Amino acid sequence: MHGALGRLLFNGQNYKDAVQELNLAEQLAPDSREYNMLLAAALLGSKRYGVALNFLHIVQPRFEQYPEFHYSLGLAYYNLAQFTKAKDEFEEALRLDPNLDRAQFLLANCVASEGDFSKAADILRRLIGTHPKNVIYWTTLGDVLRQAGPENRPEALRACHRALALKPGDPHTQFVLATILLDAGDFAGARQLLERLEKLSPNELEAHVALARVYARMGHPELARQEKEIVDKLQKSEEGEERQ
Repeated sequence: MHGALGRLLFNGQNYKDAVQELNLAEQLAPDSREYNMLLAAALLGSKRYGVALNFLHIVQPRFEQYPEFHYSLGLAYYNLAQFTKAKDEFEEALRLDPNLDRAQFLLANCVASEGDFSKAADILRRLIGTHPKNVIYWTTLGDVLRQAGPENRPEALRACHRALALKPGDPHTQFVLATILLDAGDFAGARQLLERLEKLSPNELEAHVALARVYARMGHPELARQEKEIVDKLQKSEEGEERQ
């Protein structure tokens, strides 16, 4: 009963209550692969990354032969910004199950965090080959190629336009595309995207930072000043939330 209710709550993204039920289920059936892995996933879903990490280390002797164990452990490390350890776990998950696309995606991000943008792009290209309709995979490829250097800009632009064709108006894709245009010196194009994004997500800090840069480069110091004031307010608000 606890396991079934925990699964139902998990599927409804009610991770906090799912953790309670799955914890009871795991205590009653400590060798259950399903309940232990669901509990780990619920802890990760509720952003209790340190707790998830400790739990996974405890149950590792019983479940380390399964790919989802290493994926969850990698995800815990990833969200704690321990990218080298996360990379090792995603590689092990893929050794056990080469078809785990989320593990491939996060492995690419880990590789990019190490500065190997070429290798990360190769992983993402292969991933898109098998999942051509996944917007975030296309957008991330565009962002990785942007960081790889200006010679990759045409492919980066194509990747972002492909993502927008799949999901018009996607805020994250618009931001990545605007950043590529900004790097290319297309300030008018970047401005159009960022102003649209500002209306969609008025509290998106990075969009305001980029827009301030665009206004400054286009010779609009008053508009740039207004954006910097918004940035200061958002940063103070974030600092206040962290202290709480």
